[in-house]
Amino acid sequence: MEKETKEALDAAREQARKGADAVEKARGEAGDAQRQGAINLTIKATSVEGGFKVEVDGRVYRDGVTGMTCGIINIPPGLHEVGVSGKGGYASKVVTVKGNTVEPVEIEVK
Repeated sequence: MEKETKEALDAAREQARKGADAVEKARGEAGDAQRQGAINLTIKATSVEGGFKVEVDGRVYRDGVTGMTCGIINIPPGLHEVGVSGKGGYASKVVTVKGNTVEPVEIEVK
């Protein structure tokens, strides 16, 4: 009888541990969805002469970008328009940003 009681207690503890793990995982996922995200922008252009202006939702995020990549941080989850303008013109894309993730985006400016 003592052996059966110990086995039942061990099984109950294991079940409680699994339940606690499931709750913790769900809390973490819910928290991630509310956190800010980021965009890793890659600019495709024949020239960087004059640099680029990078916009998010119509607001200038960075001006004078002279490289072919640009990190954009602290973006709330949801849909956002990312735009790039330079000597070659203007191009944009709509991007879905998820919380606590980095979304890769490639924009070609001709």
